[in-house]
Amino acid sequence: MAYSRESLALDIDILFPRYSAIFQKWPWKRDSNEIIPDFKEQLKDVCWTIYSKTFTDAGEQIMGREWDTDPYATFANISGRTGYTSKTTFQQVGHGRYEKKVAWTPVGAANRNDHEINTSASARGNVLKMDRWHPTMNDCWVLGGVHRRATFKLVSARVPGNIWNYSMNIPVVTARELLGLLRYGYTLQRKSSAEALLVPSNIRKEPESILDYWSFINSGQMTMTNLIKELLDPNVKAMHDQIKARRKG
Repeated sequence: MAYSRESLALDIDILFPRYSAIFQKWPWKRDSNEIIPDFKEQLKDVCWTIYSKTFTDAGEQIMGREWDTDPYATFANISGRTGYTSKTTFQQVGHGRYEKKVAWTPVGAANRNDHEINTSASARGNVLKMDRWHPTMNDCWVLGGVHRRATFKLVSARVPGNIWNYSMNIPVVTARELLGLLRYGYTLQRKSSAEALLVPSNIRKEPESILDYWSFINSGQMTMTNLIKELLDPNVKAMHDQIKARRKG
């Protein structure tokens, strides 16, 4: 069931009280000095822009860790990111609390335009590149593709570090996206060690929504062992099992 601007805004209103304090603001944004008078309304606008662009797009949606999707930025008419590499780190700011930091490094003489993101007029929605991040924003990007029955292309290897964030003890965003797709009836088809396709094969009859998505991810089922076991590349798992067997021997 496709969202309208009004129905998406209503679901964000319902979901908002369920957010922890860290998600009642932008957990990360590039311009740390930006003044945001009404975060919830800005979240609604950004989520609708991403969802509507993704829902009306065509072709594969490219998913994976940020540095792995960077080469596909031009595929989404986000040319300003070309020629730059990014490195994401998490800096501890308190007991059990971390802040996401993204450092951009120019490669060659390319000029980067910070406004070249999904919300710019010419950009498409099939690759997610933004100057801020929130889990509901990611969920809207996935659901836009699910609602149009898009094929998703995973361009990050399914290794433990791309599934589980060990320092924060939570699933990485790519795993969150994969779990949503598998829940909504997608099938994972391996193409190579670094790529896989997720195709709609047994889509649920129930309407997919950000409320359902959020409840599923936060249901307590996403333990490290179960998550890695479900999403790990079979070749990596076989290698892991062989190493364990040798150690026991």
